[in-house]
Amino acid sequence: MRHRVPLTAAAVFLLLSAIVLAQSGGGYDLSWWTVDGGGGTVSGGGYALSGTAGQPDAGPALTGSGYALYSGFWPGGGAASPTCPNPLTGVSISGPSSGNTEQMLTFTASPDPADATTPITYTWSTDGLVSGQGTATATYRWNTAGTKTVQVTASNCGGSANASHSIEITSAAEHKIYLPFTVRNS
Repeated sequence: MRHRVPLTAAAVFLLLSAIVLAQSGGGYDLSWWTVDGGGGTVSGGGYALSGTAGQPDAGPALTGSGYALYSGFWPGGGAASPTCPNPLTGVSISGPSSGNTEQMLTFTASPDPADATTPITYTWSTDGLVSGQGTATATYRWNTAGTKTVQVTASNCGGSANASHSIEITSAAEHKIYLPFTVRNS
């Protein structure tokens, strides 16, 4: 038990020495400094910091050599307001204006402007059918005849836009298949 105390003390001493030496090696000095109100200069490792840093009443940013130092409260501490260089102002749907039942028909949404900021998400709908969610194209197949409406909502960082497209679906021509009938004489 007597040997544990000196051994533990030696280990703690070595650990603390390593921490202190790690903060002041190379070309930088990481020792703790504060520059209180009224200004002042802190220098070390080939760098100098002049001004009032770390105070809530600190002035404008300190700049030089391609760097800027903001002091006081965190700059931009609030939520950043997103920017949208090319907001979406409209969307259009291209696709067939007529088709048959049981036929696969593809529709494509085009944003306006064409260079609207991405990502653009698309939400498609028509008569309870869902297809192509999230993409600029959707494929539908109707089982019943009639006028159908395809709708899309496109959204990006600047907002959203809606479009609709009507298509007339007719019943596919009924095809009769005649199979040969043979009778075997026994």
